[in-house]
Amino acid sequence: MRQWVVASFLVLLSLNAWGKSAWTLPDLYQQALNQSETVQISKEKILEIRAQFLQILGGRLPQIGHQDSVFFQDKAPSNANNNANSNLTRRYRPEVKFYFSQPLFQGFSEYHVAKMKKAALSKAQYDLSQEELNLYQDLTTVVITLNRINRDIKDTQNVLLATRERWDILTKHVDLGKARLAQQYAEEAQIHVIENNLTRLKTDRQVVQDTLIWMTGLNPLPPIAPPGFTYKKLPPLTNIAHRPDVLAAQANTIVSKRELKVSQAKLLPTINADANYYAHRVGVQKDIDWDAMLTLDLPLFNMANWGAIRTQKSLLAQAALAEKKVAKEASLGLDQARIRFESSQKEMRQLELASRAAQKNFEASVSDFKLGLIDNLDVLESQQAYLEILLQKNQSKANQDLAYVTYWIETGQKP
Repeated sequence: MRQWVVASFLVLLSLNAWGKSAWTLPDLYQQALNQSETVQISKEKILEIRAQFLQILGGRLPQIGHQDSVFFQDKAPSNANNNANSNLTRRYRPEVKFYFSQPLFQGFSEYHVAKMKKAALSKAQYDLSQEELNLYQDLTTVVITLNRINRDIKDTQNVLLATRERWDILTKHVDLGKARLAQQYAEEAQIHVIENNLTRLKTDRQVVQDTLIWMTGLNPLPPIAPPGFTYKKLPPLTNIAHRPDVLAAQANTIVSKRELKVSQAKLLPTINADANYYAHRVGVQKDIDWDAMLTLDLPLFNMANWGAIRTQKSLLAQAALAEKKVAKEASLGLDQARIRFESSQKEMRQLELASRAAQKNFEASVSDFKLGLIDNLDVLESQQAYLEILLQKNQSKANQDLAYVTYWIETGQKP
């Protein structure tokens, strides 16, 4: 009784830990999003760019501060003018002031930098969306693979069970002299082959499960529900304009354009205003309460600026070519994904028919074997053909699901 209570408690504890009996693909995806360092880095990149806007704003706003200073110098010569000695040549001069600095015109560089950061923010957001899509595709691939391996294991176990039952019958027939010993050995060898395949499949499943644990952080791994995709109508082939990587490439081109504008703005004059209000001064300047300075800086020649402009023009051309390349690859990838999905549908229908025929052939062979019409070698042949078709059908189903998901990902969406 006590053992039953402990077992029941552990089961309830397990269910409460996961909150459900089986995790679906959306549940795993949310967990993987929280676990992915790549996604978190992309989110931090967005926060970084937003913080840079404050730096840009700070460069356009006035700078106001308070400063206390004391100026020390060497003692004046004894024959120096008394008035100068008492004012300009004092051993030290304390000063307290409030200062003000305001950039009035910077060649429109702040405007272009702000536009550049806005485009960079858009690019970072598109990069985040693409990372989330990539994570969904990777996770879906793992879940589909796990589901396929589970089906392979189930089908292999069923065939192994049937083979062992047949081996038991053969053993009795050999003892009665109704079957040859070689037939029994052939059946036994087939059992070991199937057991070896089953061991390999279980090893593959463990590898996939470890990958899923790494992606989701769920350890131990809870029960995973089959993906269960419902194949809805596919979006059109031209639907690539909203792909995050395409939009990110477009935003990157805008960033390069604005960087070129910033470099060109350095050829324009700049105007700055500076002012000081003195709360305390000594010497000949003690009665001067404030001063101001308006500075016009006109660059006449700076080869570094021209070199920077040439560099940015080249980077802009590279960004435009990269944008064109991404769009072409997106169109090609979408077209190929549709071809693969349509092909996988045809293959799945053909394997469905083949598996039904192979199943009937195998069942008929088993029936004929029990009636003594054929020996076990014929049954082994039909069994091997049936198992191979079952495994092919499982792989085809997985390929169909993967092709369906890939097509949606190629359009920049999740199914």
